[in-house]
Amino acid sequence: YPFRVTHSVPDTCGFAIDTPDGRIFHVPEHKMDQNPVDGKGFDTERAKKLSEKEVLFLASDCLGSNKPGYSPNERSIEDKMLEIAKTAKNRIFATAISSNIGRFQQMIRVAKNTNRKVIFVGRSVQKKAEMANKLGYLDYEDCVIGLGEAKKLSKSNLFYIVAGCYGQAGSSVYRIATDAHEKVWVEEGDMMIFSADPAPPYTKESEDFVVDELIDRGVDVHYYDLNEGLYVSGHGCQNDILELFKITNPKYFIPIGGTIRFMNAYKKLAVANGIEENRVMLLKPGDNISLNNGQATKGQRIATKEILVHGLGVGDIGKVVLGDRAVLGNEGVVVVVIKVDSGGRMVGNPQIKSRGFVFEKLGSGLLRDAEKRLVRQIGKPGKLNQKTIEQTSLDYLENFLFQKIGRRPMILPVIVEV
Repeated sequence: YPFRVTHSVPDTCGFAIDTPDGRIFHVPEHKMDQNPVDGKGFDTERAKKLSEKEVLFLASDCLGSNKPGYSPNERSIEDKMLEIAKTAKNRIFATAISSNIGRFQQMIRVAKNTNRKVIFVGRSVQKKAEMANKLGYLDYEDCVIGLGEAKKLSKSNLFYIVAGCYGQAGSSVYRIATDAHEKVWVEEGDMMIFSADPAPPYTKESEDFVVDELIDRGVDVHYYDLNEGLYVSGHGCQNDILELFKITNPKYFIPIGGTIRFMNAYKKLAVANGIEENRVMLLKPGDNISLNNGQATKGQRIATKEILVHGLGVGDIGKVVLGDRAVLGNEGVVVVVIKVDSGGRMVGNPQIKSRGFVFEKLGSGLLRDAEKRLVRQIGKPGKLNQKTIEQTSLDYLENFLFQKIGRRPMILPVIVEV
């Protein structure tokens, strides 16, 4: 039985699930915002109705369990953003997590109120905006234009909504900040608004990097550390969590969606509000619960591991393949083609090609030098065997290239018999 909850993603639902042992409430992400941007608040009446049948378990969001009060209202952001946008003299760039359609709507209204046209930059933002508009969740009428049309307008009439709010390498924000985007760039006097905190693990370093890059280019950057009210969490704080406790009144509680510190804070919050400690169950990967006559206990842990799915293959990608991909992505590949006769002797000179290692025009001298040195190395006595030629080429080029430019590309010797 679904019921509407409030989160940063439209149409987020919680579920009341009936099992042979009792009813379970599963509410993965929520907050008690009754006046969200889309006007559709948490359906407390339906949740209360579904709770009339005794609730055995409540499995609910714990990410805000260490923050007091209620999670702030999403609407509070728009006025702050408009106030900042009115000070911009040139182009405005803004970014938020691409699933936050309500935040996009606020940005579009800010753009309209400052007489600007909106340009979506980045595949994830473009696709979600188009789909949300088609389904009626995002209204942008005639204010959205393409990159080509943007060239015809004054800089003071442009508002870019850009993908990559966490500064992920390769994202549109990252490429714009590092001057690597093929169609969009920033200039001194432009403004960038980050309407996102570096919430996921390990994102702060990448987000800090792009902020520094943008500031170094003369951009007026409004970001998380300035605490300007440009971001609120989609996850409920302590009062949101307690309100859900009261609505559902379950026998047992399971914190979900957070690491052990958030789960532990959820448990402390429950205990501080009169709930017995043994009714709050912290589950790690592989943990399970056994039920016996309505009593819950932790069962024996199930051994679990990550299984990678790639295309039609399940579990056929291992650490070796991932390691190779990491080398290819970070260092590139060098292919050396060596011709040999039927006796295993080298015929002619080796040919070396690279991709993703050095720009061929600029690195051609290095590769030609490597070819000449490899001829002398393979030509030494005792190197008249295909396998030894292959291994010698591999070992020598690895050492030579590392000594010359300090990099270790993937080296693929190819022996061709002629």
